[in-house]
Amino acid sequence: GRSRLDLVETLGQLERVRHLLVSRDGVYQFNQSKVREVLVSDTPWELRREYHRVAAAALRQQRQAGLPVGDIELGQHLYAGEEWEDATDLLLPAADEALNLFAWHEAAELYDQVVEACQHTDGPEETCLRALRGAGRAYAQLTANDSARDRFHEMRGRAQGAGLLVHEGDAWQQLGWLNRRAGQLEAAAHAFDQAGVLLADCSDNEAILIRARSLADWGSVDFERGEYDRADARWRRALDTLPQDSAEAADVLNNLAVLATV
Repeated sequence: GRSRLDLVETLGQLERVRHLLVSRDGVYQFNQSKVREVLVSDTPWELRREYHRVAAAALRQQRQAGLPVGDIELGQHLYAGEEWEDATDLLLPAADEALNLFAWHEAAELYDQVVEACQHTDGPEETCLRALRGAGRAYAQLTANDSARDRFHEMRGRAQGAGLLVHEGDAWQQLGWLNRRAGQLEAAAHAFDQAGVLLADCSDNEAILIRARSLADWGSVDFERGEYDRADARWRRALDTLPQDSAEAADVLNNLAVLATV
């Protein structure tokens, strides 16, 4: 490999030739179109990594000077520069925000970057599981069901391997949710059943909520299959557990109202 000094000197030559930096009101910013043009060429990987590290350092200096720097811009330079932990700290909240804003493509990309970054760190397993869950939800909204299913299965496997029972149950619940959306009712019912069995003896509040969500969604599967008595029973059991002021409880009440007209 080349020395850091050699790489920095090469970066300087690249900047002079390609004008990667532009000055606006005395503040230097990265010309992102030029950056992409240069970095997708035959630039060696170590030079690309070093460029992103230099860029991240410059953006951090701007932040310290009180200038606005976006979390995604900085986080992606950290990610491409293989500064994995710092990248995760910025990209995971950004992915959550994108998901909440229905920016499904952006959320899926950011969550996948967090998952990859997690492979290179000794951070808590829960971080990777959270990213896998978010990626699965985003891909499901994009109707990329195979990609969503892959993320949820990986979430389940990793949670099982780490002994994180609640996350494993949540992964089953997510698989049930996905399968129901895809019209795969038998697979959905199986996943909801697995979540309930797995978490049956858990008194953790999150586990109780996951069981309740599984019951509510399983009731909807029953309803779609014309099994109205079972749907009624599952929805009422879910309603006993769900917070009464939650949107989920309101959905269950609406379902019961519809069922009463059948």
